[in-house]
Amino acid sequence: MWYDGNIVNAEDATVPVLSFGLQYGWGVFEGIRAYPSGSEYLIFRLRDHVSRLFRSAKLLGLEIPYSQEEVYSGVCRTVLENKGSDYIRPIAFGGQGSSVALGTSDMMTHVAVAAVKMGEYVPGASDKGIDVVTSAWEKPRWRAMPVTAKICGGYIGSIMAKRDAGRRGADEALMLNFDGTVAEGSAENIFIIEDDVISTPPLSAGILEGITRDTVMQLSLDMGYKVCERNLAWDEVASADEVFMCGTALEIQGVRSLDGRIIGDGGVGSVTRQIMTTYHDLVRGRIPKYLAWCDRAESVLNSVLI
Repeated sequence: MWYDGNIVNAEDATVPVLSFGLQYGWGVFEGIRAYPSGSEYLIFRLRDHVSRLFRSAKLLGLEIPYSQEEVYSGVCRTVLENKGSDYIRPIAFGGQGSSVALGTSDMMTHVAVAAVKMGEYVPGASDKGIDVVTSAWEKPRWRAMPVTAKICGGYIGSIMAKRDAGRRGADEALMLNFDGTVAEGSAENIFIIEDDVISTPPLSAGILEGITRDTVMQLSLDMGYKVCERNLAWDEVASADEVFMCGTALEIQGVRSLDGRIIGDGGVGSVTRQIMTTYHDLVRGRIPKYLAWCDRAESVLNSVLI
């Protein structure tokens, strides 16, 4: 992995036990997908992901000691050093300071990039869809934490929601806001389709500004669908013609049931399938219109090094 500017063996990328990243979740991260393309790898929306990493760090007050171009290089070098990997995890976190007191600010910021084999996030989901249950854990409010940032410690509730869903025999969790409106999944944005109108909660619902979400919205508009950002009630999801979730790890998957209630005909809906198929092709560089979203790892690395 790429760790503080150098490629090192993963077992050598150690973290002090008293680091703020470990003790308090003081850090930010990203998830990025890479797709094989012949002898190269296409990294989907690399610049958007790295830009969001830096925005998240700024909201947290975490100073990343590298430029965005250096992080681009770190991502590409890591992917090329890990053949067969398809999921990339950049992370910036606080190291060990002079004290473990919350107000300590003299620790350095470590930056690392790892690449692993993710494959299909929910095996078999592309064919049959996913089962979702409503979580008892709600999304934090705006005033509880910077909800638009991907903060390490901000995912505790999401982990609990995801694990609870698994114990209940479901694939994913649906998290609501304090007022009972729909927020998002444990690590995914959610869309519903009713009469060929595609709707998703707005950013004001306290959701992450997902890069896959943005991709889906642009694709849907290009396909001629109407896309609405509005608050969604739980019963609108349960009674929708189609429902799907999306995120970098999950990609795009249809929801076949919510709390045991069948969505549509219980399979992946036709509109959802169309969006999934188009997304599958574009991230692999097969649609010229969207090639600007697909960076070739070697090309990016060479341009940064020049």
